[in-house]
Amino acid sequence: MNNKSKSREDYRNDPRPRAQWNLDVVRVLVPVGVPEDILKMLSAVGKDKRKLRGILKNKNLFAASERERAARYHLVNMMLNVLFDTRMTIETLMKGRSSQAILAEIKETIETEPPGRWEQLFAAALDHLTSARVKKLPAMIIGEVQLMLKPFVAVRRHMHLPYRVHRATSGEELKRDFTPKEDTRTLDKQASSLWKASNYGLLFAVKSF
Repeated sequence: MNNKSKSREDYRNDPRPRAQWNLDVVRVLVPVGVPEDILKMLSAVGKDKRKLRGILKNKNLFAASERERAARYHLVNMMLNVLFDTRMTIETLMKGRSSQAILAEIKETIETEPPGRWEQLFAAALDHLTSARVKKLPAMIIGEVQLMLKPFVAVRRHMHLPYRVHRATSGEELKRDFTPKEDTRTLDKQASSLWKASNYGLLFAVKSF
């Protein structure tokens, strides 16, 4: 999601916050045997009213032009945006045990922001979700169901790494995508300890860094 927000091919030039344009971050890939099965799955998803509120968007890449399919190496599929209804309010959903565990994990997961800023962003997001204006709203999620033929799925699994290289628009973006994420909290602690050791003239401690 972070890379899409910074990619020129996706949302880099869109109004901020750019992450708002990438709604279908919950995705599932469904391998199917023959083309007729795609139509059956499409019908089944459209009829499921237990948790789904219908298909919001259907992007059929099988019907794309030759040029568009070639750009995707002919590994086309059908992508359905569906509206998943939890049948709960945002307040009720967030009070669940699993939701609390997820929120705690997100709070401790720091990637591209300094720890202090990350805490501020997390607190702001939590305040928004628990506000009187939002907490009583129905909790619904836009998800993506990808229907793809099994032979295409097998090829795609081997193309994930080359595709990451292909889609990068610059060397900087490629480096960012492949650079392991460092724990900024550990780095901050190390920097603080180094400063204290230097300030007190503890040469043996400074040399250990």
